[in-house]
Parts: sequence; structure tokens; C-alpha cells
Amino acid sequence: GRALAAEQFSFTLSGENMTETVTNAADGSFAFSPIEYTLADVGEHEYTVTEVNGGLHGYTYDDTVYTIKVTVTDSGEGDLLATYTVNGEANKEYIITPSLFD
Repeated sequence: GRALAAEQFSFTLSGENMTETVTNAADGSFAFSPIEYTLADVGEHEYTVTEVNGGLHGYTYDDTVYTIKVTVTDSGEGDLLATYTVNGEANKEYIITPSLFD
């Protein structure tokens, strides 16, 4: 196969009246901008992550839709806590990192 190159593939995060598309790094990783939550955001939020089909000949694109459910709660001590699942499995850090909730 071919060596992976930076910005070769694109991925889209959608939900909560937002959409962001990013490209991969040379090592294959990718990251979306942090999502900030406030006290008004306490509750459940749902997002999806998909790979963009770039239509390049010789590549097979992943059509999996990853559903991310985030639950934001008030700790009662001045902090918000966020927990999440990806396709029903808790804390898949290869998609979301804890810094998303800072």
C-alpha cells in the first residue's frame, strides 16, 4: 500500500447546530476543536463523526457513523462533569480526548 500522508483524509463532526471538517496528521490521527460547555448545557448532547469520501481511485473509505453521546452534569462544587459514549461504549479516547471538556 501507499504511505499515509498528512491531510490525505477528511473527517466531519456534526451535531448541536455545528459541523466541522478536519484532515488527518501524518500519523493518521485527527482532532476537532474543543467543545465548551456551560451551566446552560447541563444535559445530553449527541454528535456524529464520519469519514468524508474523497472519491480517490484505489481507496476504500470507511462509511461507519460514530455516534457520540455526551452527558454534562453539574458537580455541585463549581465544576461541570462530562461523560461520553461512542456507539454505546464508554470513553473511546481514540476519538475524543478528555481535553474536549475543559
